[in-house]
Amino acid sequence: MIINPEKGDLEIWRNRTVVEDGAVENPNMQIAVSEVKAIDPTYEVGDEYVDPIKLESFGRRAVLSLRQNLASRILDLEKANLYEKYSEKVGEIITGEVYQVWKKEVLILDDEGNELILPKTEQIPNDYYRKGDTIKAIVKSVEMNNNQPRIILSRTANQFLERLFEQEVPEIFDGLITLKKIVRIPGERAKVAVESYDERIDPVGACVGMKGSRIYSIVKELRNENIDVVNYTTNPQLMIQRALNPAKISSITIDEEKKTASVYLKPDQVSLAIGKGGLNIRLSKMLTGYDIDVYREIEEEDRCTHRICRRDRRLGDRRPESLRLRHGQERAGTARRRDRRPCRPGAGTGTESRRDTESGIRGVIRPIAQKLKPIYE
Repeated sequence: MIINPEKGDLEIWRNRTVVEDGAVENPNMQIAVSEVKAIDPTYEVGDEYVDPIKLESFGRRAVLSLRQNLASRILDLEKANLYEKYSEKVGEIITGEVYQVWKKEVLILDDEGNELILPKTEQIPNDYYRKGDTIKAIVKSVEMNNNQPRIILSRTANQFLERLFEQEVPEIFDGLITLKKIVRIPGERAKVAVESYDERIDPVGACVGMKGSRIYSIVKELRNENIDVVNYTTNPQLMIQRALNPAKISSITIDEEKKTASVYLKPDQVSLAIGKGGLNIRLSKMLTGYDIDVYREIEEEDRCTHRICRRDRRLGDRRPESLRLRHGQERAGTARRRDRRPCRPGAGTGTESRRDTESGIRGVIRPIAQKLKPIYE
């Protein structure tokens, strides 16, 4: 069968074996030698005889059945080829055009017009698409549902961020820098641990680029997702310290058996370590593999003699921040109103009352001295 898809022509040829007269068992597979020699005398027994079959010789039902079977077979081959093609592309970035936006998924067409699906769960929360927009995503999986290939894309997978780094940073693509681990909360923040096999290459500087030129395009593609690039190390204390950046850590205590770490910081560094909505400490736990507890250090000059503050210090100065009472507040509101006032350094020691007295004396003496100054001059 010969098909010309450009012109739409179809030719059918039949191959039959030349046999002795009277030995024909299947007319579609064999032909008598006398019949062949009437057409061409050069044929002998055992030769292959090829002759065309005209479509006019078929009936109407046979032609319709042939067309239906042929179209079905071609469609099955196209589906199988599409499944094999994208099965080899799992984990790679592809570019497509948004064709239709639904409530739970987005339909995308590639360069060849194949349909791809981007579910709502695999979209960055800040993503917003309209028909005709160009989109980048990674092929997450390829499934066969009812003999129909279903290609699932993703923009929230860690591998998507990894492929973006490979596209923007040549050192990662060449293997000079390795991405050791990637953790992210899509649309909010991500942390990437990198390591260089060449001492002359700074892995963090190479990923960020001059004035952030390399990482800027990645952040823009991820809808302004903040990306922290961390220099990887096998030292757990140093790794935790780098993961909690920009907070400055005073000391760290690590329990290797329980995989926990107690981090002590100054009061002004606690909020930096926790981050907005607790993102920084959550990602640091995921990156290092340790359960990190943040504690606040209290210096001697900041200690207060307030009744509630004394009670807090008696229960322990270095409790987790989530368990500490706010300075000068009562647990269930059982304290009297005078105990609910916020404390300040020096409260209850007489320092505050002495300062008030001195300022009052100055307020009385100053106007008298101003009136007497012209007299003495």
